Amino acid sequence: MVLSNTQNMDCFKASEAARLAGFSSPLMLNYLERSEVFERENVRQKHHGKARAYTYRDIVILRAINRLLELGARPKRIQQALKKFNEIQGLPSDSNSLMKFAKASSFFVVTQEDVIYCRSEKELISLSKSGQLAFSFMVSGGSSFHEMAKTAVKYSTLLAQGRPRNMATLNRCATECGLGVSSYASG
Repeated sequence: MVLSNTQNMDCFKASEAARLAGFSSPLMLNYLERSEVFERENVRQKHHGKARAYTYRDIVILRAINRLLELGARPKRIQQALKKFNEIQGLPSDSNSLMKFAKASSFFVVTQEDVIYCRSEKELISLSKSGQLAFSFMVSGGSSFHEMAKTAVKYSTLLAQGRPRNMATLNRCATECGLGVSSYASG
């Protein structure tokens, strides 16, 4: 399985993480962190004068957030949805709950005013409002995660083989693996 190869990967630079998560620029990563929609796994490490580092886990979460943005959710609504999701699931607001949110994101539906969580076949829960809903449809982001994972593994393999660590190499890997870039504009 592709994901098992990701546990021993080095951290990715902001530009690499943005590309793997499907954003056109690392500026969106900054915005998501400042607006408290996303928190890096190793954010507590001091980074004065050092480039920010993103783990594979961070990229999976960012990819899920990007998918919600592509479907029309705004960062503030995603933040509200995360808070409500944590309440529903009985989770603390920490970095582990972000991963659970990302894993559940293929069960989210985004409408003009709401983010809806399909908890089961018979239960839809509004993550922006209170109450349950009486309709059912699904939007899946599963294939985009697979393409991102393949790209990350291929890129890490090429780096281990001595290829240069640059955006040209990453973009070549992304193109070969079918990983697109979001058209969502940063903050």
